[in-house]
Amino acid sequence: MPVMRLVILLVAAGAAIAAAMLVRGLQNQPVPVQPIQSVQQEARAATREKAKPAQSVLVTAEDVRVGTYLTPEHFVWQPWPEDSNTTAFFVDTIDPDAIDGLIGAVVRIDMMAGEPFTANKVVHPGSAGFMSAVLTPGMRAVSMEISADAAAGGFIFPNDRVDVLMLYEVEVQTPGGTEKVDQIDTLLENVRVLAIDGYYRPIAGAEGGSLIGSRATVELTPADAMILTAADDQGNLALTLRSVGEVEGRTGVTPRWRNFAKAGWGDASGVRVFAGGSPNMAVAPVGNGAGAAEDRARQQASNATDPAAPTQVDPEGAPSGTF
Repeated sequence: MPVMRLVILLVAAGAAIAAAMLVRGLQNQPVPVQPIQSVQQEARAATREKAKPAQSVLVTAEDVRVGTYLTPEHFVWQPWPEDSNTTAFFVDTIDPDAIDGLIGAVVRIDMMAGEPFTANKVVHPGSAGFMSAVLTPGMRAVSMEISADAAAGGFIFPNDRVDVLMLYEVEVQTPGGTEKVDQIDTLLENVRVLAIDGYYRPIAGAEGGSLIGSRATVELTPADAMILTAADDQGNLALTLRSVGEVEGRTGVTPRWRNFAKAGWGDASGVRVFAGGSPNMAVAPVGNGAGAAEDRARQQASNATDPAAPTQVDPEGAPSGTF
């Protein structure tokens, strides 16, 4: 065999052996495996990056009932996914001063903690529907004239609790004839003030923080609303402020005036009867249903056991007080 051919065969055989060894080495080389923990961390990081909120919306910090006046404590900015629909919400990137604009507004529907605020869930003082949102369900708003100088010095504000006093005239029978004297009594007790004049809350910057008005709007039951409407024509009304510790208990028209209204008002006048030279005081309504009450008053006065000592008679259905 020629030497040149032998050399070529040896080179080819060596190349084949080298190629075979290289292929075998690559097949036996282990594939690198990424640790499971590392994979999980990368997945969580990717998820956080994808769901990372680029905005916050205004939500309730607690459960809020319908008719609640909103204060700064009712609001909180809640991070919100960027890809969600926030068209109706108050978004910090669009309206960062939204809280200032909502303080003093009233909630129109019950809201749960964490629920986003929207414009149609609140109503502002002076806007249409505000008073109906403030009213407790089943109650009525009634406006009445009050004495501007007899309303606790202007320190009665919306949402305070007050008593309503009524000053009216009664007819009294004296030895010299019939006279008219002033009578004052509590008509309503522990009622909620909704507004003074056209103001639903204290006026910012008002001198001394007072609010003096000539009309008050209060919250009453339908039956009490009718009684107050009738009483508004019978005399002058004034408000007395109640302590914050006296807001519990009975509210509305006092039992005496409720009975009086059932008997018939007339003109809310009355009669004082003298027996034995001393006054036996009795107040009886004059008008519809007044005859029976007046007869009872006279009968009780005439049956006084001690004519020399004055005795106050309080006929059923008639108010009484100090003349």
